[in-house]
Amino acid sequence: MFEKKPLRWFATPGLNTGPYPGFSRLWWKAAIFWTIVLALGFAASKYWEATQRKRVETDPHSTATIVSVWTEKHGRSGFEIKMGKITFVRQHEGKSVSCSITIYLENLPAKFQEVGQSIDIVPRAESCYRPIVPLLLGTS
Repeated sequence: MFEKKPLRWFATPGLNTGPYPGFSRLWWKAAIFWTIVLALGFAASKYWEATQRKRVETDPHSTATIVSVWTEKHGRSGFEIKMGKITFVRQHEGKSVSCSITIYLENLPAKFQEVGQSIDIVPRAESCYRPIVPLLLGTS
């Protein structure tokens, strides 16, 4: 009389009733998918933060000096971003390498956004770009 259909992992009894019979199945798939995506994203961000903190603890630090400060306008609304040029010396294979790069100063406290201020940084061993500022990680 009644044909018995096997239950699939995404088919919950009672949820397929109503005006839109296929909706709940799709909803459960989407909920599971986005939960997994969010969990993986959270795990990746924690891993990145842990590697940055380990670099701060183990790699040699250097002192950078702010040489110049300016603001740049971005976007259609013209919002301003505070930029600065810093100079520092990094060590690579026993040699000192002088570096001068441009960084965003927006996230630093106001007292570190002025010309002549010194900032503790952790430069990369292989290049001058993208040094870590321990002050922004909360480890300084």
